[in-house]
Amino acid sequence: MQNDQNRFHVEIAAQRSAAAPTQLLRIAIEALPHRAGELWLPSLAPSKEVWQHFSCETFQWLEFCRWYRKELAQRERACEHLRSLACRRPLCIVYGHGDEQHNIAMVLLQHLEELECRHRYAAGWIIGGHTWPVRTEIQRSGGLWFARHKAWTMPDEASWRSILSLLPGDF
Repeated sequence: MQNDQNRFHVEIAAQRSAAAPTQLLRIAIEALPHRAGELWLPSLAPSKEVWQHFSCETFQWLEFCRWYRKELAQRERACEHLRSLACRRPLCIVYGHGDEQHNIAMVLLQHLEELECRHRYAAGWIIGGHTWPVRTEIQRSGGLWFARHKAWTMPDEASWRSILSLLPGDF
């Protein structure tokens, strides 16, 4: 199995919340960091045009997410850097605006998870088929659900082989 220190790990928290545990590197996107040790990445913040559409109302929220994800796709190098950093060290993306479900950290987290799933999928570390008997073990091993392909992606070959050995039949 993969070492927990080398597993993709990203959490989100409100900027006003208590400090994250010391093992989490806090990433500020929206504003200057409020705490020592936070990393500020304003290049990943939504543009002014996209910010104008920020709202917690369902339709506007979905449009904001779509536009912000489109901008993130154009910032490939910065997003890939953050994704690879999240594989080496646990991160906490802090947000200042919105609530627990509607904030830029949530959108960025979803984007980074998709990038990580693409990376794993390209490596062939995929578990598909009838996986409910071992779903807990997949998640415990660092598996991420890749909705686009309706398959689990594993963090490395060892965890992939371990899960395959638990599954009955030909997967």
